[in-house]
Amino acid sequence: MDEWLTGALDSIGQGWAAGRLDVAQEHFISAGVMRRLAAAFDAAGNSRAGRHVVIGLAPGATHEIATLAFATMLRRRGLRVTYLGPDLPVTSWVRAAGEARPEAMVVGAPRVADADAAQEVVHALLEAAPHTRVYAGGPGATPGRELTGTTLAASADWLEDALSVPAVRDTGSGRGSRAVGA
Repeated sequence: MDEWLTGALDSIGQGWAAGRLDVAQEHFISAGVMRRLAAAFDAAGNSRAGRHVVIGLAPGATHEIATLAFATMLRRRGLRVTYLGPDLPVTSWVRAAGEARPEAMVVGAPRVADADAAQEVVHALLEAAPHTRVYAGGPGATPGRELTGTTLAASADWLEDALSVPAVRDTGSGRGSRAVGA
């Protein structure tokens, strides 16, 4: 996914920004990619024994390709992943944390414009589910809560490794570099 998907999406975004692609064309391409990713996510299965991770996007965030790609990578690594989708209200995040009781929650913030909403989700989750590890990924990731890694695969590797270590009360004091796209 890091080798071809990210580069292709960047080219599509640049084409749209430069006026070479119409909104309808960009949406058509994105819808096709989402269908393929959803099929890959389903085909990866869902481990019943793996660590449970809940993933979705911050309120208002609708660019979900990289977040679904990240969720698919985690499933392929044997983690149990619940994907909640785009534009999830803070109250729904908190409810999901209480009902699912995952080991970790990842808030996708694919644009810098998603930063405030992602930060609101992160803070609400830390308060409502203090024993759940909470991370954010993408250009709008909450400082101190970013997934570590410069690619989706590196971030997935890092999260898988982090979940293999017993949880301790997380203070959020620095996580490293920002994850690409998640």
